[in-house]
Amino acid sequence: PLIPMSEETEFSILYDKENLYIGVWCWDSEPEKIIQWLSPRGSSMPDHLMLFLDSYHDHRTGYKFVVSPTGVQGDELRYDDVKRDSNWNGIWYSEGSVDDKGWYAEVKIPFFNLRYSDKELQTWGFNIMRTMSREAARGQWKPHLPEWDNTTRMSQMGHIENIRDISSGRTFEIRPYGTVSSTESADLAPFRTFNVGGDVRYSPTPNITADFTFNPDFAQVDADVFEINLTRFPTRFKELRPFFTERINIFNTPMELFYSRRIGTQGDILWGTKLNGKVGGTVLGFMGAQTGDWNYFGLRDKEEAKEEALYSAFRVSKDLFRRSSVGILMASKDWEDTYNRVVGIDGRFGIQNKYVASGQIAQVWSPDFSADNRAYTFQLDRSTDLLNVGFSAERTEPQFDANATGFVRKEDDRGWESASGWVEYRPRTQAFGSKQLFVGYQGSASRGLFTEAYFTRWEALYPGSISPEFEEDLVSFSNNTWLSVSFRPEFLLSSIHIFYDYGKNVELTDVFNVRRYGASVGTQGHRRLVGSMNFSSSDYYNFARKYVGNNKSLSAGGSARPNDHLDLNLSVNYVVSYDPQGGTDGRFWTGSIRTTYLLNKDVFLRVFAQTSANRTYYDQIETHRTILVSGLLGWEFLPKSTLFLAYNEIEVLRVRTSG
Repeated sequence: PLIPMSEETEFSILYDKENLYIGVWCWDSEPEKIIQWLSPRGSSMPDHLMLFLDSYHDHRTGYKFVVSPTGVQGDELRYDDVKRDSNWNGIWYSEGSVDDKGWYAEVKIPFFNLRYSDKELQTWGFNIMRTMSREAARGQWKPHLPEWDNTTRMSQMGHIENIRDISSGRTFEIRPYGTVSSTESADLAPFRTFNVGGDVRYSPTPNITADFTFNPDFAQVDADVFEINLTRFPTRFKELRPFFTERINIFNTPMELFYSRRIGTQGDILWGTKLNGKVGGTVLGFMGAQTGDWNYFGLRDKEEAKEEALYSAFRVSKDLFRRSSVGILMASKDWEDTYNRVVGIDGRFGIQNKYVASGQIAQVWSPDFSADNRAYTFQLDRSTDLLNVGFSAERTEPQFDANATGFVRKEDDRGWESASGWVEYRPRTQAFGSKQLFVGYQGSASRGLFTEAYFTRWEALYPGSISPEFEEDLVSFSNNTWLSVSFRPEFLLSSIHIFYDYGKNVELTDVFNVRRYGASVGTQGHRRLVGSMNFSSSDYYNFARKYVGNNKSLSAGGSARPNDHLDLNLSVNYVVSYDPQGGTDGRFWTGSIRTTYLLNKDVFLRVFAQTSANRTYYDQIETHRTILVSGLLGWEFLPKSTLFLAYNEIEVLRVRTSG
């Protein structure tokens, strides 16, 4: 069974014309054990409240607002019943306090944050959940049934009724910015720059929002975390830039046909615009952005390397029945004298309360348009707290290339078709101090799809390297089994995970068996000192050397809370790769440390440092080292209004020596 809540919780809801007010009394017989940490906005806090609102009352979309005993906020959008978008940041107000009877929260949510209908009399979906970390217990106003698994569903909420005479109030919002910076580098003379820009938001109705940005500022955004990548595909970095993160879920489809990190990778973002909303049961979304050279506006000579391109994406999705929808997504990049456009049609169908079927078909258009440029995907899931079963199938044709606007891990002129199925049994138990067991299996099979151009190009680059064993219809397969255990809060460990994979991979130069195994452990997240460690060993295809090798990896991470105001986070990853004879052919490691000190919930100082070092032993020894240090002092004097003082320094070293 789920762990019941041992303490009572009371709440009240009030509203006026422009705001919703919620007051919560979290009674506690042991108030000295309430965790009162301070953390940046959006951080996960051990003790907290979660407030859920389905203001549109469509049983599939909504909002989650999180508040801790110290008033620290977190929020996210909910869509497709159980999916979440944590990039959304609303403008709302919260305070928390603690005394000898428990802790209390006061929340004010302006209606301009929410999407709701224009009906005179409204009913909204609502639920409230309290988490007590020391007991790993959660209490809810609308009971959470075990068969719903562990996610609060927008379709299974309680109700706030008789809401009337409300208004969004503010419909126009301006967020200007200005930055002054000084830059020094090894190959350029020191220079200072002054930038201005800003964002404008207009909401003509509670259902529609339009955004415009001019020369957007991302100076306060964290640098990408270094990752060890031994594949032939680029690393997918998470979108962190505020203009692109808010309500980006509108463009999410089974295939990632729109990946906003493509925008601005080769040029400055001059301007961008977004339009999104929901009218009736139809979701609408549009995004456009122009890149080029910002300094070309009479400030400095034009830099030819900066790409001038126009990006755009358009999305329409129609709700069907209670948990289903169909939609279309179009994305485009126009630059120089060429273009790349992709169109995808997708659907999601909820069946009863346990099954979800989803799928998509997409096609690309470009000046060198050719056949074999479609992609298809289908997935069926049955998910409950006890049993998760699923099946998926996909086909990506060799000429399908959506990476001008999206993110698809594939090579030119090479595709695949595959199918997989999985089952996971998750009983709750009290045996051996555990809370829940997870036992699972996944099997998959795939076959490569190639064009003659692929073989011709490969043979030109690597004459005679194609293996006699290789056949175009040879099938790769894999079998993956795993066992996980989660533990009750009185135990030091929070989880143990063990896995083993076995399969066969097919590449042009090799057909080889693959074995992969590993384990991970983690400690309880409500303690002042927590950590995790992962180990794995895997056979893999070394594309740099065109042979089958092995790599062993070890990673560890942890955080420390010396006091309620200071948070320390450390992460280290180390990988050693081996050639077919067992000799070392590469060593790779990354490390990072993040220190955050909060004077209060609105003022923080963050220092972040990371480094990576790679050494390969091929025809010659090559060493590549990168060090990045950044600091950020921030004061959020009003919601979404912040002053920053930032510092960044990066050092890159590359050395080649004969082997």
